[in-house]
Formats: sequence, C-alpha cells, structure tokens
Amino acid sequence: MLTLLLDFFPLLAFFATFSLSGGSIYPATLALMIASVVQVGGHLIWKRRVQKLHLFNLGLALVLGGLTLWLRNDRFIKWKPTVFLWLMALILLGRQWLRGELTVRTIVEAVAKEKLGVPEPAWRQINSVWGFTMFAAGALNLVVAYQLPLKSWVLFKVWGLTIVNVLLMVYTSLVISRHSPKEADPKP
Repeated sequence: MLTLLLDFFPLLAFFATFSLSGGSIYPATLALMIASVVQVGGHLIWKRRVQKLHLFNLGLALVLGGLTLWLRNDRFIKWKPTVFLWLMALILLGRQWLRGELTVRTIVEAVAKEKLGVPEPAWRQINSVWGFTMFAAGALNLVVAYQLPLKSWVLFKVWGLTIVNVLLMVYTSLVISRHSPKEADPKP
C-alpha cells in the first residue's frame, strides 16, 4: 500500500496544489518537483532501491518543472507527460522490434515472481498495444495541452492518463487470463 501511495504521490500533490491554489500551474509544478524527490527518497528508504522509471520521472520533473518555474512558461511542464510516454513507447516497441525483447512480459513476470505460460504471440500483442497506446496518449496530451484550457489539461493529465494506464492493465490481465494454462477441473 505504501508503494502504491508513493507511486501516485507526485500526481496527487500536483493535482491537490493546482486545485488549492486556484488553478495556478506554478505552485502545482513546484509541488510536483518536491513530491518527485520525496517519492524517490521514500523508495530508497522503504525498498532500499529506486526503479529507473522513478529516476527518469524525477529528472523530467526537475528539468521541465525547473524550466517552467524559471521562465514562467507552462509549455515545459505540459510536455512532461508526452516526453515520458513517448520514451516509454520507444523503449517498448524498440526493444521488441530490434532485439525481440518483450518488456511488458519481463515486468509482469517480475511482479508475479513466476513465468505465466502465456504464448509469445500474446506477449508480443500486449507489448505492442502498450507501446502504441503510450504513443497515442502522448500525442493526445499535446492536443489537450494546446487546444483546451489549462484546467482541462490538468484534469486530463491526472485522471485521463490514469484511466489509460488502468485500461492497459485491465487489457493485459484479460489477455493473460485468456491465454494462461487452465488447471485441470477436479473430478466429482
């Protein structure tokens, strides 16, 4: 539970500060930056290690958030989700196409702490869906960021992208359950 709270802490801090500050992006950006540092520190203390994903997210928050605050231009923080999602899409699809590595399978099986027995084509499909969805979500972030009001972008960043991630996890679970070997039915 603490790990889940740490994972969502920067996003929640960003949204809460944006809401409590009357819709100002600058205090929300500062809150995101501080919360990202707390997230990495919390993982170091709690798990004694930090995932590369958290370090990358921290780096983006500090660089793009710092530029946003320094130049007083929200354009930089609006790019953060897109840069993050497009890099993830590039990693997922690049590893699959260039090296035959299925990153989503590696992550899921590491979390499950076992091989799941799902056929390779199903894992390729899952990995591709994740990669293309992240690319599309990154593009959609730019459309929302530059075509809609700031408040709409914040709602999309916090809730829309969270829903996209939940849907990817549900999709992955459904494909895995459909392809996992079934246990033999007990005979009456």
